[in-house]
Amino acid sequence: MFSASVIAGSDAMDLVSVDGTIRSIGRRLRDGKDTIYRHLEFDEVGGGRCRIRRVRTTAEIAALIKKEAAGTFIFWTLPRERRLWCVNADGANRADLRILDALGSKGGRA
Repeated sequence: MFSASVIAGSDAMDLVSVDGTIRSIGRRLRDGKDTIYRHLEFDEVGGGRCRIRRVRTTAEIAALIKKEAAGTFIFWTLPRERRLWCVNADGANRADLRILDALGSKGGRA
């Protein structure tokens, strides 16, 4: 797991990147157009395991979330959840463009 802070306008955006394989998927709930997972657990490349709790994502990205999916998963850390906003897994790529739009127009507030 790799963590970094990115400055967008006057706000910092805390990002977490996981390079690995999904091992466990927590309960999934629909919330409007989004999907919320209780957790996603990964076996990381190079060893180790990490669990990301309370994950929100779009339906398009959620379609890529399955056990054994391998790739890079990028999360935006917010006070009550982490948003999975960029995935490159098993040859498929998806990004939540709302996050990028928010960074450009609101200085980091999605």
